[in-house]
Amino acid sequence: MRNKLLLMLLVVLLLVPFSVNAQEDPGTPSRTITGAMVVDCDSLTGEALDYAREVGICSEFTTFGSGSNTGNCGTVKLTINNAPGQGDAQFIVEVWSSIGPMTAVSYSVPWTNLSTSYGNTLVGGVPIGVGTYYNDTRTVFTGAGLVSGVLTGWAQVNLVLRCDFIPTAASETIF
Repeated sequence: MRNKLLLMLLVVLLLVPFSVNAQEDPGTPSRTITGAMVVDCDSLTGEALDYAREVGICSEFTTFGSGSNTGNCGTVKLTINNAPGQGDAQFIVEVWSSIGPMTAVSYSVPWTNLSTSYGNTLVGGVPIGVGTYYNDTRTVFTGAGLVSGVLTGWAQVNLVLRCDFIPTAASETIF
């Protein structure tokens, strides 16, 4: 009984704080969650800080080490869809840089089927230039049930600036 209550609490915590954007095709259920990609301006020095100031995401008044100043680098998106095949889920990761070309992207999506407790982690990215947009689509056997994943990672912008993804969670019932 206690495990069921903990599982229900986990499901509520994962689903409540996030908004859901409807897909264009109402026949394909999916959950798409959008998050931010940010840089900690207070941790930057030298060329990275100069670039962040040049593109307007960190102010001239950034004080190194204060820990309170972040700049917006772009947007990340995680979508989980039902995929053809029984128990298959499609994970779509998208990253947009708003401040220049990304020279590397690295991400992970730990996921769990909350109905069966089965889970794994998707790892992806590219170590070379990708421009201002990156996407990766993976189809994975998750089993039928409520599947939840959390996107984390980072993008290197213009070789000098590391922008971290704000953890972004999405869930979808897979058939």
